[in-house]
Amino acid sequence: MTKLKKIKEMIFPRDVLVGHNASEQIAELCDRVVHGNALIVEDKITKKILGNKVAKILKDGGYEVKQINI
Repeated sequence: MTKLKKIKEMIFPRDVLVGHNASEQIAELCDRVVHGNALIVEDKITKKILGNKVAKILKDGGYEVKQINI
């Protein structure tokens, strides 16, 4: 299996970031789509793996972030 060496973006009805450290670019992606508020829908596993990191990145990018655990 080949490992991803870079980030790729695919534009469907929504933008999708894929690749190593893709989460680091979430604020820039959101800047193109929406401004101000962000809602992160997560479960306890995804929150632990990436949810809190994404929330911090978005907050640092000027977004008001709410997280909902399902």
